[in-house]
Amino acid sequence: MTVLSNRLSYTFDLRGPSVTVDTACSSSLVATHLGYEAIVHGGASLAIVGGVNVMLSPATTVAMCKGQFLAPDGRSKTFDASADGYGRGEGAGVVVLKPLESAIRDGDRIYAVLRATGVNQDGRTQGMPLPNEDAQRELCAAVLAKSGLRPEDIRYVEAHGTGTRAGDPVEVRALASVYGRDRNAPLVIGSVKTNIGHLEAAAGVVGLIKAVLTLHHREIFPIRALERPNPDIPFEALNVRVATESSPLSGSDVQHVAVNAFGYGGTNAHAILSEWRDPSLAGAGPREGSARRGTRLVPVSAACTESLKARAAALAFAIAAEPDAWLDFGYALARRRAHLEERAVLLCDSAAELETELEALAAGRSSERQIVGRAPRERRLLWVFTGMGPQWWAMGQELYRDEPVFRAVVDRIDAVFREAAGWSILEEMLRDQKESRMTSNAVAQPANFVIQAGLIELLRAHGVPAHGYLGHSVGEVAAAYASGCVSLEDATRLAYHRSRIVQTRAGKGTMLAVGMAPEAVSELLRDGEDVAIGAYNSARSVTLSGARPALERVAAELAQRGVFHRFVPVEVAYHSPHMDGLQADFETALAWLRPQAPNAPLYSTAYGCRVESALHDARYWWDNARHPVLLSHALDLALEDGYSAFLEIGPHPVLAASIREQCEAHRKEGKTFFCLKRKEPEARTLARAVAELHVSGVALDWSRQYPEGSLRRLPRYPFQRKRHWTESRGAAQMRLGAKDEPSFFSEHEPGPTPRFVADLGRPAFAYLADHRIQGVPICPGATYVEAALQASTELDPERAEHVLRDLRFERTLLLPEHDALSLSVTVRPDDGAFTIHARTAEGSWEQHARGVRAVEARYRTPEPLAIDRLLAEHAEAVSVPDLYARLAEIGLEYGPRFRKLAAVNVARLGERSGSRILARLAPPELLGIPARVEPSLLDAAFQALLASAGDLTAPVVPVEIGRLRYFAGRTEPVWAVGSVALEADGSLRGDLSLADETGRVVLELKGVVCRPLDQRGSNVRAETWVCEEAWLASEPRPRTPTADEEWLLVGSAASFSDRLARELVRLGARAFKKLRPTRPVLKPDSRLFFKKKKK
Repeated sequence: MTVLSNRLSYTFDLRGPSVTVDTACSSSLVATHLGYEAIVHGGASLAIVGGVNVMLSPATTVAMCKGQFLAPDGRSKTFDASADGYGRGEGAGVVVLKPLESAIRDGDRIYAVLRATGVNQDGRTQGMPLPNEDAQRELCAAVLAKSGLRPEDIRYVEAHGTGTRAGDPVEVRALASVYGRDRNAPLVIGSVKTNIGHLEAAAGVVGLIKAVLTLHHREIFPIRALERPNPDIPFEALNVRVATESSPLSGSDVQHVAVNAFGYGGTNAHAILSEWRDPSLAGAGPREGSARRGTRLVPVSAACTESLKARAAALAFAIAAEPDAWLDFGYALARRRAHLEERAVLLCDSAAELETELEALAAGRSSERQIVGRAPRERRLLWVFTGMGPQWWAMGQELYRDEPVFRAVVDRIDAVFREAAGWSILEEMLRDQKESRMTSNAVAQPANFVIQAGLIELLRAHGVPAHGYLGHSVGEVAAAYASGCVSLEDATRLAYHRSRIVQTRAGKGTMLAVGMAPEAVSELLRDGEDVAIGAYNSARSVTLSGARPALERVAAELAQRGVFHRFVPVEVAYHSPHMDGLQADFETALAWLRPQAPNAPLYSTAYGCRVESALHDARYWWDNARHPVLLSHALDLALEDGYSAFLEIGPHPVLAASIREQCEAHRKEGKTFFCLKRKEPEARTLARAVAELHVSGVALDWSRQYPEGSLRRLPRYPFQRKRHWTESRGAAQMRLGAKDEPSFFSEHEPGPTPRFVADLGRPAFAYLADHRIQGVPICPGATYVEAALQASTELDPERAEHVLRDLRFERTLLLPEHDALSLSVTVRPDDGAFTIHARTAEGSWEQHARGVRAVEARYRTPEPLAIDRLLAEHAEAVSVPDLYARLAEIGLEYGPRFRKLAAVNVARLGERSGSRILARLAPPELLGIPARVEPSLLDAAFQALLASAGDLTAPVVPVEIGRLRYFAGRTEPVWAVGSVALEADGSLRGDLSLADETGRVVLELKGVVCRPLDQRGSNVRAETWVCEEAWLASEPRPRTPTADEEWLLVGSAASFSDRLARELVRLGARAFKKLRPTRPVLKPDSRLFFKKKKK
């Protein structure tokens, strides 16, 4: 309990005082006093005050019953003659305290004003739990004096009112002595404990909340069922009345109430509150200039689809009631609500449109003005500036006409451009289609920069962040400006000079986009031909640059092969030898350029590197025009740095396919977006892009779209009211006093990063000892797979298909003979990445495997396997006993419980293509733990892959799996079907499917890699082995080696090993081997296995 407040500070990253208060029943009102004092004296600008009471164990109730604190019937009968103790209640309450002027300035919804607080102590009484009337009276009088009010100003007091024989009379007398005198109407008192029970530590804040709502609604809420007033309390004589029915707080004056709370240890707390009335907040419309003009983006979000629909329906109803305040609703949704995973953004121009779109969203109807998506994590966004090719005659005209931000940037550029060039780029861009010269390089290059520079500022005005920048070819000019390397004026001059210089090569060449890998394209090019690779766009895409006749020849050959290709609408062969001879022109024209280092991550496509210094001088821009564009190289670096969202900035998207291909090559998920699209409304397209970024997880700065707004009361969040009980097995067993069903995991640690722990020392896991390598019991990789699948199904038991990606078995896990061994699976909720660790009883956790739980993956369900046809195709039968004997020779020693191959058949496909295998699996032993896929069966499938591997010389084990799909609810696998091929490095690579008797696939594995153990590098920690030097008596060896001895020499000292080799030969050794390593043979943590060679 002592760190409850600290946990909140940790969760919300709060840096101010964090204090947990325990004064029993007055705790949360004492905490309110501390928060109030901290704000008044300048120690805090905001205080979160709360209390909670949860009855987790009956032990407390039993103890309090023995102490005669509780009512036998479990009900608090405050102020009643039958009062005989209190009834316990559960709940929580939290209030936020803030300086009044700050709350007004920030547009907060103010419920009441906390006018004064105080705390004191009973001191010595007849018994610690017994109240002190004098102390209570003194506290009430002190707080009243502090508030500056008169006794008659207090209309209502929320009493502590526990319903005890001793407490109630003392409290009423103390209140009456301060507030009951000199008033015309009786003082009204009540206690919420009659309604919801006594919340103990939370009682004070619950009473405070009731008092606040009394002021807010101007109505006194009655206590529950006062049957006969307590005869020990002379209510009429004290001028006090109990609130037995609802009554209004009438009158035009500001109303005031008080709150009382006492702890059974003697700590008393009291507070006085005043009504808050501010006409400027009630009914106010949107403030002047509260947001940007034009189409508005209104975000709505929830934790699940059902709640999103319900929230949309409630919002539609609220906006229908207050249509003039629709912008204020947008402000509140954008800036005063958390943006949850299920998201929608509605593009609206009026309250009517917003209401219509909300109703459509609630009904599940799609719309052009509705962008819906899911954002499981926050994405890093890379701004990608296009090069030449996407330009068209009307680009930017709508934005220039309708968007003041865009127009201001373009006007500024045009003024600089006119001075440098002597003509107006703006005039060229505003021409109609008939008069447009946009096909000319001299116009298109600077026009592209104008569009991109305007979009930079427009995106910033929309609150779109840029976590990094990348430019393709001439797009690097805009990237340099956006990242602060050059000013807008310098970038404008740079764009002009670059286009002017390369224009001298206009009409002599062009460019061709090709959908082929660079290596394959190179085979098409002829020596001496005027064609070069001008851009490396992705692993499967390049752009060729050169003379048109040569490119037309290449295009014809590509057409015959059915390969994608498209001529880029340019008149210059950029990034090719056509640029030779222009270096001096670049260096002369740009000698004035003084670049700066970027102020954000910047990726160069001229050099394929990250830019961290002032690199963009005249030489850089020559290299930018002459050398090939290294887009794929720059994207590789960006993907390494964690970018998963890519916004294409230019007049039309042209790079999305290349970006996606590069993401696929790295097996990374990436989303592409574009600002504008040819012939589509520009403002609406841009607005959709901003909305798509938000629903995909890019964090927008909503203050740019909604700088101001008045707060409106939004509908409450529509929780789904589903059971959400996160109790560990250990806690459940303790609570219920009984063991639950057997499970793979013995512990489940819920939380932001859930962890599952299995005790491999349990008898159910004893069978793992039958999995041995070189005589040592080793945990099979199949157990890691089972652990990951068990964790995945625990997290989502309703899911029918579970997908794991990029599994890596990193470290061998030795199974100790006597020591305890635990295996843990930890899953990150944001990206599904999981790690598997193990430790012995006295050891520390060490990582042994990792992978990714792909929650969002959706793949086509595999067709059932045609077992009869497969049996006919796999004609070559493999002797299972012989197979196990061969595996034992190389150190793979399987005991009875891991010999699950009943039959193996092989189909040879050729030396390069490898083999296919079909294996029937024997049923596993009953282990007492429900398995997803029994590890001995999956390991048997791995064993079957080795059946066609030829002569193996070392133990071969699985080390990685590209993708694994498990289909829950299906019967145990009986068949294993797979393909396997031998790689050049000696590893085996293949796919596997495990199916039930009918052929339905239970488990599908793609990209299984097995490697010889001695090629994996050692993965056994040296400190897990304890060695001591032991001297043993031994007979001297004969001087002459026997003829069947084979000697292995290991060493890097050539002269010594040569002398030793010659001496062995002289002594009669029949054969020897000599190894001279260029690096240490054994790593510090290596383990070397020796096995006698059989003749």
